[in-house]
Amino acid sequence: MAGTGNGGYADPTATCVETDDTMTAQAALNAANITITGTTEAGSAVVCLVWSPNSNFAIAKPGGGIYFETCESTPPDYARWVVWHKPAGGAWGSANQDITALEVAPGETVALVFTYRGEPSTPGF
Repeated sequence: MAGTGNGGYADPTATCVETDDTMTAQAALNAANITITGTTEAGSAVVCLVWSPNSNFAIAKPGGGIYFETCESTPPDYARWVVWHKPAGGAWGSANQDITALEVAPGETVALVFTYRGEPSTPGF
């Protein structure tokens, strides 16, 4: 399964990808028709935007001010997409690899969750 959630700002989306083969998280997300924009600096290894070709929305910065995502480099910790992985029968864990390297086997789940100021801490599905 591949899915996304954006910190409670919209309903999460989940899609099952039927396969008998292990694939990268990026391939699973592509198969689920989830569009990812990477950064100029790291390409698709760093998830910058999901389902949005641009960053037209303002994000309040901790301590004041407004931030607009440019996707030039890694997004800030207070407003970013986090890659999560759940082994078959296991618990959610923050992925220790980027989506181009993370291997997902049949029965496992990968999720992208937009985390704003540390919330949510895990996927909500």
